[in-house]
Order: sequence, then C-alpha cells, then structure tokens
Amino acid sequence: MKKEILIMKIILLTLIYLLLTGCSKGAENAGDEAPISGSGGIPQSQIPQPDNSEIENAKMRISEYEKILENEPGNVQYRLNLATAYYFLKEYNKAIDNFIKILGIDAKNMPALISLGNIYYDMKMHNKAIDYYKKALELDPDNLDVRCDMGTSYKELGMYDVAINEYKKNIKINPDHLNTRYNLSVVLTLSGHTKEAARERSIYDSLASFQRQ
Repeated sequence: MKKEILIMKIILLTLIYLLLTGCSKGAENAGDEAPISGSGGIPQSQIPQPDNSEIENAKMRISEYEKILENEPGNVQYRLNLATAYYFLKEYNKAIDNFIKILGIDAKNMPALISLGNIYYDMKMHNKAIDYYKKALELDPDNLDVRCDMGTSYKELGMYDVAINEYKKNIKINPDHLNTRYNLSVVLTLSGHTKEAARERSIYDSLASFQRQ
C-alpha cells in the first residue's frame, strides 16, 4: 500500500509539473503577482518539490518501463510514461529521445508534441520549441496555452511583433486568459509600447484579483 501511494504521488507530481510548464513562461519578473499556469490553474509557488524517496521511486519505475519496452517497443502508453518520468527527473535528452520515438509511432500525439516544445524551451532552444508548438497548434488551433508558450518563445528570440500577434490571437478567443494578458504586457513593454502595456497590465491585475477571490 505504501508503495502504491508513493507511485501515485510521483504520477501526480509529474502531471502537475507538465501542466505548469504550459503557458507559465514569461512570468519570471512578476514577483508576488506571478500568474497561475494556464494549463493547470495552480500557482507556481505551490509546485510540489519531490523528495529523495520520490526521485528514487521514479528511477525504479523507469527501470520497469524500460524492461516492458524491450518486449513491446511500440507500446505508446509505456513509452509516454517513460518519457514523462525522464522529464520529471529533468533528464531532458532521454525524455526527448522517447517523445520522438512516440511521434514515430503516432505523429499526432499531443502530449509528446507539447512536451517536446516545453523541453526545448527549458533548454533555451527556442526555434525548436516553436517548431513543436506549431505542430501542436496545427492539430488544435484553439489551444490557448500552447499558443501562449509559443508567443513567449518568440519573445525570448527578440521577435516581439510576432509574439504580440500570437498573444492577440489568444485574446480574440478568450479575453480572460490570464497568462496571455500578463505576457502580452511584458512584450509590449519590451517593444516600447508603454501605454498599451500599462493597459494590458491593468487588465491582468483585475483578472488576477478576481480569480483570487
């Protein structure tokens, strides 16, 4: 029973980590008002940190998944579990290798596409991150979190006009998308549009205050 609880905790931690990578980019300078994750709706300050037992258990699960995949290399679910466990441990190259193998089996696998985008973002390889975000958006063009992250990748490359355009596409779909409003205010400031940036930050502050109630 104790082992089962520990495994479930690792799965929960991994899911929260993956969700929080969705549309949480660009909040580095937000201070106490850092926006919640668009994907998970959980404040970044509440991301649970794995302890040593959880890390060791994740490594054990990796060993089990790899043994299964030796006999079933085309099993997408176990491959996804393995890739996600490596991502959880921040072993990015191994995670990338397994997510790419998944795409070799299922080119439209959304978790793999989005995770690859997020991993490359974390590695500051923003052009590659954008490539995978674009592929995800081809399958789900109204995915606000993916478009928000892609916009932030453009921001990191200094392509402010493109980033602004992507954020504004999100706002047309959902004017209340919190992280998009915040990240748009940041890029508008960086690009010298101070009045518009102040307006967007005011909208963000109002939305954030309402969501905290």
